[in-house]
Amino acid sequence: MTQYQPNFTSDNAILVLTATILEKLHEFSHSPAVNPISPLLRRNNLARTIQSSLAIEANTLSLEQVTAIVNGEHIAGPKKDVLEVKNAIAAYQVLYSKNPYSVQDLLSIHGLLTEGLIAESDILRTGSVGVVKGQQVIHLAPPASLVPQLLSYLFAWVKHSAYPMLIKSNLSLRVCKYSGVLSAKNGLHQAELA
Repeated sequence: MTQYQPNFTSDNAILVLTATILEKLHEFSHSPAVNPISPLLRRNNLARTIQSSLAIEANTLSLEQVTAIVNGEHIAGPKKDVLEVKNAIAAYQVLYSKNPYSVQDLLSIHGLLTEGLIAESDILRTGSVGVVKGQQVIHLAPPASLVPQLLSYLFAWVKHSAYPMLIKSNLSLRVCKYSGVLSAKNGLHQAELA
């Protein structure tokens, strides 16, 4: 297999910020005030995580609405937004049983997240995708035929790289978005810029 390295440059600032984040996470996780067993704390953290992640994707539900759904309550809201939250809850329920280096498990989680939202919710993309600004294509992702090989290289790099997982996970997300690896008939990878 070819030695794969994502296209990025690391510098001291990135490493210092990463170390600072990891130190804060360590302090928080070992704080006597934090009870990781508390179901209320877990539900509240899950609601915050889901709400902030979906807000980036234009989900309009508030933290209070997402918290209500996490707690099993019914809410009034856009059907698509409610479904996105329910799908995220389903994905989080099985996330830790998945292999982080498995393409099949990535597709399984993608299927849970997008079930009922897009037609092809658990497959790698099969067509061309890119970013258009006006009438000009400003980014064209690699051909779909290369996606399985690109993911294989990326996952091997993540598994064996010495970088902290915080850096590897962010780079992986960037590579997956840049390459448009997942099937997304909802336009997420076919963005048009004004």
